[in-house]
Amino acid sequence: MRYLECSLAVLFGTTSLAAAQGPAPAAAASPFRTPQEVWAGFDPRREPLDVQIKAAWVEKGIAYREFCFTGETFANTPVRVYAMYAAPQGGKDLPAVLHIHGGGGTVSRPWLDLWANRGYAALSFNWGGRWEKRPDYTRWGPLVQGNHLDANPGVVVVRPDQHVSCWYHWAVISRRCLTYLERQPEVDARRIGIFGISMGGTLAWPIAAMDQRVKAACAIYGNGWDTYPQDRYAPDPRAADPDTLVWRKTMEAESYAPLIRCPVLFLSATDDQHGRMDRSDDILARVPAPTWQANTPNQRHHVAPEQGKDLPLFMDAMLKGGPAWPKNPAVRLALAAGGVPALAVAPDAAPTVQRVEIYYGIGQTHPMARHWRLVAASRCGDAWQADLPVLDVRQKLFAFANVFYGSGICLTSRLIAAVPAELGDAKATDRPSLLIDDFSAGIAAWVRSPAYTDPWETTTYLRPAVGPRGQKGITQANTGNWYVFCTRKIGDPKWRGPAGAALVFQVLSGKANQLKVAVIRGEGRPEAKTFVARADLAPSADWQNVTLKADRFKTAEGQVLGGWQDLNCLQITADAWAGDPCVLSLVRWLP
Repeated sequence: MRYLECSLAVLFGTTSLAAAQGPAPAAAASPFRTPQEVWAGFDPRREPLDVQIKAAWVEKGIAYREFCFTGETFANTPVRVYAMYAAPQGGKDLPAVLHIHGGGGTVSRPWLDLWANRGYAALSFNWGGRWEKRPDYTRWGPLVQGNHLDANPGVVVVRPDQHVSCWYHWAVISRRCLTYLERQPEVDARRIGIFGISMGGTLAWPIAAMDQRVKAACAIYGNGWDTYPQDRYAPDPRAADPDTLVWRKTMEAESYAPLIRCPVLFLSATDDQHGRMDRSDDILARVPAPTWQANTPNQRHHVAPEQGKDLPLFMDAMLKGGPAWPKNPAVRLALAAGGVPALAVAPDAAPTVQRVEIYYGIGQTHPMARHWRLVAASRCGDAWQADLPVLDVRQKLFAFANVFYGSGICLTSRLIAAVPAELGDAKATDRPSLLIDDFSAGIAAWVRSPAYTDPWETTTYLRPAVGPRGQKGITQANTGNWYVFCTRKIGDPKWRGPAGAALVFQVLSGKANQLKVAVIRGEGRPEAKTFVARADLAPSADWQNVTLKADRFKTAEGQVLGGWQDLNCLQITADAWAGDPCVLSLVRWLP
């Protein structure tokens, strides 16, 4: 299944007719002022579903159904939603789950298999409409902007009212899916959950808020604040725009959070471009019901298996009467002895905690460019603590903890951001390092980007490796001959490249190959620049040194990299690797 990393503020840039459950009503004279006004008068049960079965079959004890139904009627033309349904054959009083796909996605058989094999009824539908080489999809008819490809990204639309927005129509047919689910004879309509991924994660908030049939909701990557700057510490250029202010109060995910009455789980990655970690605490704090979150460190638009397993465990607890979830871990940032910043973590149900991981980042206020250092946490009774040494007590420090339970649950604490000098008599005890990584401490600082978006997969790409003379390194599996090793350590002040230094690393290459080495300045920002150098490798059974000075790196337009300052990301790629697996080791700066 193909997914796109899309801007999730995908709105219409042109005016369209308002949606209707029957004949189209006259356009409102002005925008709606509250979420309740946006949804006033909409009844997801009113219009007949008019289901048309395309295929039905039983496979390995699971009954499947492929069908279309009417999502809404627009300009006297029904919007025909394409969907698939699965449930254990002969099941009764089953909990049910609705899957809301992400940008570029569609109906997902793997998600249906996962839930049905776990004892759920499950529905997956297509809201994105037409797509390249896609034979089956939702037919939006004259409501052309319902097609994701026809939506105009990044444009706020509130005039004549919010019903002209594609987000409204996508939420409408999502709520109609709940109507289909509750009417299945084997479904217990009192136990319905939803989960959405990326753009679907954004949709999960208004659906959970406005439809009381939802008893558990999980948003993956989508956590609102889409019209705000990515960097929450940057000025807000839209702060005085009247239409944007109306949109924020009526259509953004954060405007719906206070209306949600069911438990909410948020899953994301610390460096995600849409589910921005710096905003997740803000939206979850608005929800009056219980909330939890789990973030995969150093990743973007990828939830690793350790956090991904939260989703089925969450639904089991909320919809099937499974074990109660622990409360969120409490964290506190303070100065330890000697003035070193330290994070203390007090998790709930401490005797059942398997381990605690503490992460911190330095300097980078932009969440997409932040490197998260993993530090060893020491346990004292029912609490854990780790020192967070810094080079400069005036630079902002960010910290959080991941708590892992024997049950498989992973909980991420709230994010703490503070300037150490403002905590008291802070001391700078850290030192710059020419060694970027020798992998003796593991591979936590490295990721493969891009990685899969939907956490039904359980692949872990990067693996530790050992080469000649027992030297440690890193390799990857399950990705064919396309290798990507990525780290943001070079954006951390500790590992920033000195002036005049060369980037050096070692690699195992049994056959002739070529590596593409990229460094990014201003990663995640519109003005970002990527500088690339290439390195040819000869066949060898031993480690090979690759040495690259800054002037070897150029942009696509030919601009030469002047130095290593202000870089955020290092990425080493092989597009068509030949021979035994590529192994990377001993990445460092050579003065």
